[in-house]
Amino acid sequence: MTTSIPDPVAPAEGIARAVKAGVPLSRVTLSSDGNGSQPLFDAAGNLTGIGVAGFESLLETLQTLVNHYGFSLTDALRPLTTSVAAFLSLDGKGEIRPGNDADLLVFSADLRIEQVYARGKRMVNEGKACVKGTFEPA
Repeated sequence: MTTSIPDPVAPAEGIARAVKAGVPLSRVTLSSDGNGSQPLFDAAGNLTGIGVAGFESLLETLQTLVNHYGFSLTDALRPLTTSVAAFLSLDGKGEIRPGNDADLLVFSADLRIEQVYARGKRMVNEGKACVKGTFEPA
């Protein structure tokens, strides 16, 4: 499910409905289509152009699952982590355990991203990027 398209059903609502209908979270995955092409439509549904999809919708969906639908943080993270890694057969990804890549997020109490670690290297600190270039050492 993409988080970049909120209509006709917002992603968090779609997940809540699916879980209520008995779909296990292990079968639900989320993507933002971040930085990909995104069609733009007018009120009548006519294509008006092509924009660039953002990636903020992933965090917004996570926050909505926890704050509005009452999901635990662990369950709300599943469609963004373990489910995706399992579906794509990404060994060493999707969960915290010995031998995995140490890709971690540290959240504030209100679910803002405070720190990001990729393969154990800090990439974001206090909500600000500390590694900006593709080839910049972390």
